[in-house]
Amino acid sequence: MLLDLVYETEYHYAPAVPHGVSALRLRPRADARQRVRTAELHVDPGAVRTTFRDGWGTLVDLVGIATSHDRAAYRLHAVVETGAGAAEEPLGPDARYLFRQPTGRTPLASARRLLPEIGLAGGAWADVEAVIAWIAAQFEHQPGETDVDSPLPVLIETRRGVCQDFAHLALAVLRAWGWPARYVSGYAFTGDQGGLVMEAEAMHAWVDVYLPGHGWLGLDPTSGGAISERYVVVGSARDYDDLAPVRGVLRGETKQAHRSRLRLEHSEQ
Repeated sequence: MLLDLVYETEYHYAPAVPHGVSALRLRPRADARQRVRTAELHVDPGAVRTTFRDGWGTLVDLVGIATSHDRAAYRLHAVVETGAGAAEEPLGPDARYLFRQPTGRTPLASARRLLPEIGLAGGAWADVEAVIAWIAAQFEHQPGETDVDSPLPVLIETRRGVCQDFAHLALAVLRAWGWPARYVSGYAFTGDQGGLVMEAEAMHAWVDVYLPGHGWLGLDPTSGGAISERYVVVGSARDYDDLAPVRGVLRGETKQAHRSRLRLEHSEQ
């Protein structure tokens, strides 16, 4: 499927800040599952100083703003050709160990307390698919209920959150069962309309789970099933902290407001 996406994210500062540096992880990656035809990034004000791949293989644009500013806006326009299926990557011993370990956002102790309620042994692939569907059924998607720093126990208590919360919960459960699993950041159309035109307020998050003989398989605990060609990957790593879309350093004291907008549609060209 050929997807045309525009993602815009904008920050406002009061009072203005004298200068700033931000690392953007917004560009789709090229891999066995998707081909990036074009990807254009515009920043206002400032400029992209350099572009590089981080230790997880994610493209990073380093943006510098050298003048006083009360807003910073970033716009990505990309055309990506996608296909459903696994990313065929061998799982070496280091990755097998790393993606089974807890992180600050995926505490295994919290996940283990949920296991009696989940009621699955966790050793079969059917259990993996079932817990992804269970999260979607048991937890309500509620923007604004949590923020980027909300810990996993808050989600478990309230049963309300957003896609990154559900991805962290899925990772914690899967890793508690011993499955290698990684956090994925990108763009997705998760509606049920026949035509592919979607608008949303933020990027999406889901998980990859490694199945021997098949590779990394993408599963979305927000929708409750496998990913499809309607998903565009930016990067994959241990958790959100490795893939924050925008991470910056500002000089001075200020209050910050933020809004984002995504438009994703099918392209015929």
